Amino acid sequence: MQYIPEEKLNIIQLFKTTKYETIYRNDYSTSKEAKKILINFFDCYNNRRLHQSLEYKISREVYYIVYHKIDYYSTSAVLT
Repeated sequence: MQYIPEEKLNIIQLFKTTKYETIYRNDYSTSKEAKKILINFFDCYNNRRLHQSLEYKISREVYYIVYHKIDYYSTSAVLT
């Protein structure tokens, strides 16, 4: 696997966003509760949130276009 510096920056930004938008804003009483909140956060982050660095597209859309060469909006199987 080839090392790409930009990917490291993207991961660092993801961790920063996760900390400030989820971890620091919530008071978790159990690990089960923390897991549930983080799962919801990543679902929203990957499937509904528009990303400025992706030209205001969602991550899932870009993933399917770039890696699978699929038109995201014309493939109903992708949306399920």
